[in-house]
Amino acid sequence: MAEMEQQEYDWHSKTVEEVEQLQETSMSQGLTSAEAKKRVEAYGLNELPPPKKTPFYMKLWAQLNNILIFILIGAAIVVGILEEFAEVGLICGVVIINVSIGLIQEGKAEAAADAIKGMLAGKATVIRDGAAQVVMAVRFLLLSLCL
Repeated sequence: MAEMEQQEYDWHSKTVEEVEQLQETSMSQGLTSAEAKKRVEAYGLNELPPPKKTPFYMKLWAQLNNILIFILIGAAIVVGILEEFAEVGLICGVVIINVSIGLIQEGKAEAAADAIKGMLAGKATVIRDGAAQVVMAVRFLLLSLCL
């Protein structure tokens, strides 16, 4: 494998036997369990890094950054200047309820998306140690033989 990393090959011009030798695999036997473990350690699993979670303050800002919310806050300020404190409380209550509902819905949507992602975990049938095996897609390694 170290040889493969140091130079590029014209793979199209190689014979099957040459490719097997260069890739340290066998077309009939596939990877051995030991070689598969070695490749997981060297290259890691076949998966993308998870996306970064959005911090709470950014989610809160996304809920507040809305023209309707700005109008309500402006109305609360104007009503506050007019000393109608019951209306100020009512308007602020509407803003808080609106933002709270938005944050709760966003949290539920993220949880549902994570649940769906867990259900869609892919599988692949590969040849390992000379036999067909079903493995999780994250264990489909570099140079695995897939059926």
